[in-house]
Amino acid sequence: MIHEIIKKYLPKIIKEKSEIELGNRKEYIGASDIAQCSRKVVLSKLNPVEHDVETLIRLQRGHLTENLLKMIFDKTPYKYTTQMELTHPDLPYLKAHLDFVFYTKDMSKIGVLELKTVSSMPDEPHESWIQQLHFQLGLMILKYPDAEIKGSVLVININTGEMKEFNNYEPNNVIFNALLEKAKKIKMALDGQIEPKTEQGFLCSSCPYKTDCPALIKGEKVEFPDDMKQRVKKLKELVKIEKETKSLKNEIKLYMESIGIKTGIADDIIVQYQSRKGRKTLDEKALKEAYPEIDITPFYKEGDPYSFITLK
Repeated sequence: MIHEIIKKYLPKIIKEKSEIELGNRKEYIGASDIAQCSRKVVLSKLNPVEHDVETLIRLQRGHLTENLLKMIFDKTPYKYTTQMELTHPDLPYLKAHLDFVFYTKDMSKIGVLELKTVSSMPDEPHESWIQQLHFQLGLMILKYPDAEIKGSVLVININTGEMKEFNNYEPNNVIFNALLEKAKKIKMALDGQIEPKTEQGFLCSSCPYKTDCPALIKGEKVEFPDDMKQRVKKLKELVKIEKETKSLKNEIKLYMESIGIKTGIADDIIVQYQSRKGRKTLDEKALKEAYPEIDITPFYKEGDPYSFITLK
């Protein structure tokens, strides 16, 4: 019964909340759109796909984390606002809704914070995150040309609570203008003037338009037989389990580190904490800078060729 209630009301609630905070996203191109694959953006506006309840709940993780940060920031002396809307002065179909904006009273200093929630922490920020932030910074400098503006991306692992901030980004005209050109082409594709460009990225596997995507289908598209389809589906399930396993291992490791133990017991299971020294590697960049006259190319060892599959 509870499941049916959630299934019935959640889509309506999310749609209403989104329209209040972000407006009708079919009517404009946002910063997050510009940072994504152009084909996905165009198709999602022209032929939107209804998400299932599980996906809708998963997509709400960012909003829940935003609310948590609001409670924290409300306790600080800093001036800030959420979901600030910026519109390009000459291209009104280009907008951005900024997660958090910190500012001084005279708006001489402005900080833009983009929040991302993940289930696995990346070593470096995804390129799409940085593009989204740069577009926001570009619109901000158009609105406040004399302000000192900086931006950052705060990434929070919602499974472990781990946080990482990628900061000190500033408005960059070269990057902003390149993103503007991409946005104009998205608009042309929406108007039917050109075909949208495809871009492969880490979100391809969850794209609802991937089955006929030119970027993913290379050569002849072959339908797998039923027995092979079952193997592929099983593999995809195992990949998810592998990710969960990695996350659980990290949680247990962090717990053991926090209480300073090397061995733990869970009923009849013994858990041992071990550490190893990092592998020694050659810093090629430092070597070339120290000895530019030496050509190290002949000393490279080429590995054996190999093949692999990916699931999208």
